[in-house]
Amino acid sequence: MNYKKEKFQVAGVSHYSDSIMKDIAYENDDYSLSVKELSETYDVGDRVFEYSFDDCNASLVPEPTNEHDPNAVRVEVKGILIGYVKRGSCSHVKNLLKSPDFDHVKVEIGGGKYKRLYEDDDKLKIEKDSCGLFADLYIFTRQGEHELEVASVPPAATLSPAAAPEKKKGGAASIAL
Repeated sequence: MNYKKEKFQVAGVSHYSDSIMKDIAYENDDYSLSVKELSETYDVGDRVFEYSFDDCNASLVPEPTNEHDPNAVRVEVKGILIGYVKRGSCSHVKNLLKSPDFDHVKVEIGGGKYKRLYEDDDKLKIEKDSCGLFADLYIFTRQGEHELEVASVPPAATLSPAAAPEKKKGGAASIAL
């Protein structure tokens, strides 16, 4: 079975950080490793977070009585509110959930204190820092063979490499789980 995966940011995660850390996070044993031990498992630049979060199944709960937005959709993990679907995405998310091709929902949570390996004068060192908690919501829909067909594009409509838009790198930090 092929799946289409759509990503949405979960808003308001910082408001629920206490319950997320208490009920969903768990200590990452790698955080206590020495520089030498970290360098055997991780690459320079990798972040090793103090706490880990498994990819979680999520429940999406419409909140028509929400005083701020009657179109709001709660995001819950293990019955714990972790935030809301961003306001501009609620209608699209609700439509995906109603689709006969809807399959499942996952949430990736990350952030907090971390160590990062870096090189200084050819010597490995550790930088400690932190970033705010974040959560990304993924909605998976089934894709049949008929939907995977590729439409042909007339040669006149193709872009030359010089005219093609530049792809940007970046986004949320990846987390080794």
